Amino acid sequence: MQFVPLTPERQRQYAALGRLVVNMGTLDFQLMIALKMVAGESTDTLLRVLDSVFAYKVRDAQLHKEFNDIIRKLRDVNTRRNQHIHALWFITDKSTAHKVRFIKGKKGQPIEWDSINVDVTEIEKLADEILYATSELEKFTRSHFKI
Repeated sequence: MQFVPLTPERQRQYAALGRLVVNMGTLDFQLMIALKMVAGESTDTLLRVLDSVFAYKVRDAQLHKEFNDIIRKLRDVNTRRNQHIHALWFITDKSTAHKVRFIKGKKGQPIEWDSINVDVTEIEKLADEILYATSELEKFTRSHFKI
């Protein structure tokens, strides 16, 4: 390869190419935001959308099996995460963590709730499981699909 001097015209070409790349990246990012806004912001909704698109686009039975295993794990950790996140938390004077979860009753019935002690290791383990499941999804998509 030969060295080519950086003329004003070449600088303009590089700048235009750079703008093209940056603007397309911005469009891709906005498409992801739009999908999230239209589909709904909940993880559960996004998992359903992803599952539907995958079922529509992919015909390989082995890929479906791998994908379904990952989606099952993601739904599981999301459900367990919701049980923790959508609760009222408090720490007693004995440094015991409690969560109060409101249980929806039937219409016209009083709302019930329960309170349980929470072992921090349970939450740490769930955080690790979320990270692991996320990593599995990333590896799966990177190994089978190209952008």
